[in-house]
Amino acid sequence: ELAEYKVQTYVRRDPTYDIEKAPAIGRGEDLQPFFRLIRNADREWVLAFFVDIHNRLIGAMETNIGEKSQTMVSVDAILAAALQVNASGIFLAHNHPSGDSFPSPQDRLLFQELKRKCTFPQLRILDMFVVGRTQDYSIANNGYLRPVSGGDVVLPRPSKEMPPGAVDILGPAFRP
Repeated sequence: ELAEYKVQTYVRRDPTYDIEKAPAIGRGEDLQPFFRLIRNADREWVLAFFVDIHNRLIGAMETNIGEKSQTMVSVDAILAAALQVNASGIFLAHNHPSGDSFPSPQDRLLFQELKRKCTFPQLRILDMFVVGRTQDYSIANNGYLRPVSGGDVVLPRPSKEMPPGAVDILGPAFRP
């Protein structure tokens, strides 16, 4: 009975979004301003950030919102979205509602699974971050990032028109 269902993901971006002015993500600290969206959440959120060959941010996706102590993540959905936006790299981030940013064994397994399943030579899994209340952890670099400081973020705005049946992969948290 599930074979009857077909899932499609549409990607949309505001036509005024200028990729030449997109923020370059050279290190984990460059993504920390985006983590404000999930830092104090009462349940686990998973965000994927997609970059081009020059590490400029070309998209962001709210992949899942889970429960207080766990969430389900579809590695295949993340990879499919990355290919759809023609990304060259993926950063993943998720929070721990407890505030502790040290990665769990499941966090490390997810990072390894993402790297294992990513068999596309043009696509790199760059890092996965665990977001805590006051500091964040980089699994790729196996260490803490600098303590959190403020900062505003300018995210790509989706256009208002979507094809019939389309789903906004940016989700409500990414709308201004």
